[in-house]
Amino acid sequence: MVNLEEIKADLKIEYPCNWSYKVILDKDDDINELVKKLDIKNAKIESSKSTSNYKSYNLSLEVPNEAYRLELFSALKKHSKFVL
Repeated sequence: MVNLEEIKADLKIEYPCNWSYKVILDKDDDINELVKKLDIKNAKIESSKSTSNYKSYNLSLEVPNEAYRLELFSALKKHSKFVL
């Protein structure tokens, strides 16, 4: 069986690094407006999937440190349906 604590201990992220978020929005929400509202610079946005109710995007950018990466995740989560 896999021990998740061992995996976590071995995981080390070197910053700055490229990071990707999967952002799921309501079909009427605009990802570009969200990026502008959150003042996210130099992000690459790719449309992923859409349904009659939702749209998903891959949002990639360089993050300078863990604090920024987690702060951005929280901000995206507040304004989206889901963030992965």
